[in-house]
Amino acid sequence: GKTKTKIERMVRRCMNQLKKKDYPTEIDKEDVDRAARLTRVVNKRFYGATYAGAHVIQINLNYWQHLDGAGVQTEYAAFASNPIYGDRKVTDLDDCLWITVSHEVSHHVQRRIMRSQGIYKKPHGEGFQRIYRWLRADLVNPIIDAKIAEREKQDKLKKIVRLRQMDLPMDGEEFKLAA
Repeated sequence: GKTKTKIERMVRRCMNQLKKKDYPTEIDKEDVDRAARLTRVVNKRFYGATYAGAHVIQINLNYWQHLDGAGVQTEYAAFASNPIYGDRKVTDLDDCLWITVSHEVSHHVQRRIMRSQGIYKKPHGEGFQRIYRWLRADLVNPIIDAKIAEREKQDKLKKIVRLRQMDLPMDGEEFKLAA
Protein backbone atom coordinates (compact mmCIF):
# COMPACT_ATOMS: atom_id res chain seq x y z
CA GLY A 1 0.00 0.00 0.00
CA LYS A 2 1.26 3.44 1.00
CA THR A 3 4.56 2.19 2.43
CA LYS A 4 5.39 0.21 -0.73
CA THR A 5 4.70 3.32 -2.85
CA LYS A 6 6.87 5.43 -0.52
CA ILE A 7 9.76 2.93 -0.76
CA GLU A 8 9.44 2.72 -4.57
CA ARG A 9 9.68 6.54 -4.67
CA MET A 10 12.79 6.39 -2.47
CA VAL A 11 14.31 3.82 -4.86
CA ARG A 12 13.49 6.11 -7.81
CA ARG A 13 15.03 9.14 -6.08
CA CYS A 14 18.19 7.18 -5.31
CA MET A 15 18.44 5.89 -8.88
CA ASN A 16 17.70 9.34 -10.35
CA GLN A 17 20.40 10.80 -8.11
CA LEU A 18 22.93 8.30 -9.46
CA LYS A 19 21.68 8.94 -13.02
CA LYS A 20 23.04 12.51 -12.83
CA LYS A 21 26.12 13.32 -14.90
CA ASP A 22 28.09 13.93 -11.64
CA TYR A 23 28.49 10.16 -11.23
CA PRO A 24 30.22 7.68 -13.58
CA THR A 25 27.31 5.20 -13.59
CA GLU A 26 25.65 5.47 -17.02
CA ILE A 27 22.25 4.86 -15.41
CA ASP A 28 19.35 5.69 -17.72
CA LYS A 29 15.57 6.04 -17.35
CA GLU A 30 15.05 2.32 -18.02
CA ASP A 31 17.43 1.46 -15.16
CA VAL A 32 15.41 3.72 -12.84
CA ASP A 33 12.11 2.16 -13.92
CA ARG A 34 13.54 -1.38 -13.62
CA ALA A 35 14.82 -0.73 -10.09
CA ALA A 36 11.36 0.47 -9.03
CA ARG A 37 9.73 -2.60 -10.64
CA LEU A 38 12.20 -4.97 -8.95
CA THR A 39 11.50 -3.50 -5.52
CA ARG A 40 9.71 -5.79 -3.07
CA VAL A 41 8.48 -4.68 0.33
CA VAL A 42 7.96 -7.49 2.83
CA ASN A 43 7.07 -7.71 6.49
CA LYS A 44 8.70 -10.94 7.62
CA ARG A 45 9.63 -11.57 11.21
CA PHE A 46 12.09 -14.46 11.06
CA TYR A 47 13.37 -14.65 7.47
CA GLY A 48 13.41 -12.62 4.30
CA ALA A 49 16.10 -10.10 5.10
CA THR A 50 16.60 -6.73 3.51
CA TYR A 51 18.94 -7.26 0.54
CA ALA A 52 19.54 -6.42 -3.11
CA GLY A 53 21.15 -7.84 -6.19
CA ALA A 54 21.02 -7.37 -9.94
CA HIS A 55 17.40 -8.55 -10.12
CA VAL A 56 15.85 -7.60 -6.76
CA ILE A 57 15.69 -4.90 -4.12
CA GLN A 58 13.95 -6.26 -1.03
CA ILE A 59 13.12 -4.08 1.96
CA ASN A 60 11.87 -5.92 5.04
CA LEU A 61 9.77 -3.58 7.23
CA ASN A 62 10.29 -5.97 10.13
CA TYR A 63 14.07 -5.65 9.83
CA TRP A 64 15.56 -4.97 13.29
CA GLN A 65 16.81 -1.52 12.28
CA HIS A 66 13.27 -0.43 11.40
CA LEU A 67 11.63 -1.41 14.67
CA ASP A 68 12.61 1.58 16.84
CA GLY A 69 12.27 4.22 14.15
CA ALA A 70 14.51 6.72 15.96
CA GLY A 71 17.90 6.82 17.58
CA VAL A 72 20.94 5.62 15.64
CA GLN A 73 20.87 3.48 12.51
CA THR A 74 23.96 1.30 12.59
CA GLU A 75 26.05 0.15 9.65
CA TYR A 76 28.49 -2.67 8.99
CA ALA A 77 31.56 -2.55 11.24
CA ALA A 78 33.85 -2.02 8.23
CA PHE A 79 32.45 1.47 7.68
CA ALA A 80 30.32 2.20 10.77
CA SER A 81 32.61 5.05 11.87
CA ASN A 82 32.65 6.75 8.46
CA PRO A 83 31.22 10.26 8.96
CA ILE A 84 29.33 10.20 5.64
CA TYR A 85 27.98 6.68 5.20
CA GLY A 86 28.47 5.08 8.59
CA ASP A 87 26.23 4.97 11.66
CA ARG A 88 23.69 7.78 11.56
CA LYS A 89 21.37 9.60 13.98
CA VAL A 90 17.78 9.20 12.77
CA THR A 91 14.54 10.81 13.89
CA ASP A 92 11.91 8.40 12.58
CA LEU A 93 11.11 5.37 10.44
CA ASP A 94 11.41 7.37 7.20
CA ASP A 95 15.02 8.24 8.05
CA CYS A 96 15.71 4.54 8.69
CA LEU A 97 14.08 3.63 5.39
CA TRP A 98 16.12 6.24 3.47
CA ILE A 99 19.32 4.72 4.85
CA THR A 100 18.23 1.14 4.16
CA VAL A 101 16.89 1.92 0.68
CA SER A 102 20.06 3.82 -0.31
CA HIS A 103 22.19 0.94 1.03
CA GLU A 104 20.24 -1.62 -0.99
CA VAL A 105 20.08 0.54 -4.12
CA SER A 106 23.87 0.79 -3.85
CA HIS A 107 24.05 -3.03 -3.93
CA HIS A 108 21.64 -3.13 -6.87
CA VAL A 109 23.69 -0.60 -8.86
CA GLN A 110 26.90 -2.34 -7.84
CA ARG A 111 25.66 -5.72 -9.08
CA ARG A 112 23.57 -4.72 -12.09
CA ILE A 113 25.30 -1.68 -13.57
CA MET A 114 28.88 -1.54 -12.26
CA ARG A 115 29.67 -5.27 -11.92
CA SER A 116 32.07 -5.40 -14.88
CA GLN A 117 34.48 -3.07 -13.07
CA GLY A 118 36.74 -4.92 -10.62
CA ILE A 119 36.26 -2.78 -7.50
CA TYR A 120 32.50 -3.43 -7.51
CA LYS A 121 32.70 -7.19 -6.94
CA LYS A 122 33.07 -7.33 -3.12
CA PRO A 123 29.65 -6.98 -1.35
CA HIS A 124 30.65 -4.13 1.02
CA GLY A 125 33.95 -3.32 -0.64
CA GLU A 126 35.36 -0.15 -2.14
CA GLY A 127 32.97 -0.03 -5.12
CA PHE A 128 29.86 -0.49 -2.99
CA GLN A 129 31.11 2.10 -0.51
CA ARG A 130 31.73 4.59 -3.33
CA ILE A 131 28.13 4.32 -4.61
CA TYR A 132 26.73 4.40 -1.07
CA ARG A 133 28.84 7.46 -0.21
CA TRP A 134 27.37 9.32 -3.21
CA LEU A 135 23.80 8.56 -2.12
CA ARG A 136 24.35 9.33 1.55
CA ALA A 137 26.37 12.53 0.99
CA ASP A 138 24.27 14.04 -1.78
CA LEU A 139 20.72 12.80 -1.10
CA VAL A 140 19.98 10.94 2.14
CA ASN A 141 22.04 12.81 4.75
CA PRO A 142 20.78 16.24 3.57
CA ILE A 143 17.17 14.99 3.86
CA ILE A 144 17.78 13.77 7.42
CA ASP A 145 19.83 16.87 8.37
CA ALA A 146 17.04 19.18 7.16
CA LYS A 147 14.50 17.24 9.22
CA ILE A 148 16.70 17.43 12.33
CA ALA A 149 17.26 21.18 11.80
CA GLU A 150 13.51 21.76 11.37
CA ARG A 151 12.75 19.73 14.49
CA GLU A 152 15.33 21.73 16.50
CA LYS A 153 13.83 24.99 15.19
CA GLN A 154 10.33 23.87 16.24
CA ASP A 155 11.60 22.84 19.69
CA LYS A 156 13.26 26.24 20.12
CA LEU A 157 10.03 28.02 19.12
CA LYS A 158 8.00 25.93 21.58
CA LYS A 159 10.45 26.83 24.33
CA ILE A 160 10.17 30.57 23.52
CA VAL A 161 6.37 30.37 23.52
CA ARG A 162 6.43 28.53 26.86
CA LEU A 163 8.70 31.16 28.39
CA ARG A 164 6.50 33.99 27.12
CA GLN A 165 3.37 32.27 28.44
CA MET A 166 4.96 32.21 31.89
CA ASP A 167 4.95 36.04 31.77
CA LEU A 168 1.19 36.19 31.22
CA PRO A 169 -1.23 36.51 34.15
CA MET A 170 -2.82 33.32 35.47
CA ASP A 171 -6.63 32.92 35.54
CA GLY A 172 -8.15 35.52 37.88
CA GLU A 173 -4.82 37.22 38.43
CA GLU A 174 -4.33 40.81 37.41
CA PHE A 175 -1.27 41.69 35.44
CA LYS A 176 0.72 44.44 37.13
CA LEU A 177 3.89 45.85 35.75
CA ALA A 178 6.55 46.53 38.33
CA ALA A 179 7.30 50.25 38.39
